[in-house]
Amino acid sequence: MRALRAVGPDVTSRCAFYAAIAVLRPAVICDVGSCDGAEAIRFKRRRQASHVIAFEANRANFDSMAADPRLAKSGVEVRHCAASNTTGTTTFYEVDPASEAPWAKGTSSLRLRGDLIAAGLVQRPVGVPSVRLDEALGSTPGRIALWVDVEGAAGQVVEGLRGIAERICVLHIEVEQEELWAGQTAAAEVLVNLSAMGFRELSRQRLWDLQDDVVLVRHGQGATYRATIAAIRVAARACAAAQAGRRWGLSLRSWRRRVRP
Repeated sequence: MRALRAVGPDVTSRCAFYAAIAVLRPAVICDVGSCDGAEAIRFKRRRQASHVIAFEANRANFDSMAADPRLAKSGVEVRHCAASNTTGTTTFYEVDPASEAPWAKGTSSLRLRGDLIAAGLVQRPVGVPSVRLDEALGSTPGRIALWVDVEGAAGQVVEGLRGIAERICVLHIEVEQEELWAGQTAAAEVLVNLSAMGFRELSRQRLWDLQDDVVLVRHGQGATYRATIAAIRVAARACAAAQAGRRWGLSLRSWRRRVRP
């Protein structure tokens, strides 16, 4: 995949995505594999004019989101389904997080966890509704932005968006370098498929040795396209600077509390 000039090593994939939605102004923003709706709320705060949809397949997580007054107040639409390459019903491996492993709340998947990441978690197969994103979003007008965090199922999600690929202006996706979930599509193939659909890499953030967050935008030509990419870079750097400033401010306040007599 031919990458665009990077936005910079100090810019997180989150800032690159925030910058892209600010500049490209998508009509629809989807949080795919939402877990708790936190990202969806952030998107809505940044793009009030966008229709924000949170997709969550884990029933317990979905029920919590449906009852969350913050999501209701924000105007985020919550859907109980797994984004995949088929529409209908599919097998989903739910993880019930133990009290000592609250981080596991977002680890359910369409794929079984491999030995390297099993972590002693119990995975229970259940039937859940599944949707292709090109069918779920086919009738929604305007540009689309996608944030995809689906625990090893990125390949299936990408297969299911082919019909709306030309309408997707920016895509943030978590990918794995090797097979961590049984039968999953590794990063190289996922990114080749996205390149064939007309996407180019804007930013990449290493999460750990075998997992990356990648931000991609639709490739274009001419001065308008180049100006758009330049504007995204500027906005991404501004976001990174603001985040760094907040971290510095929090550190300073923490230090003052410790030294205050």
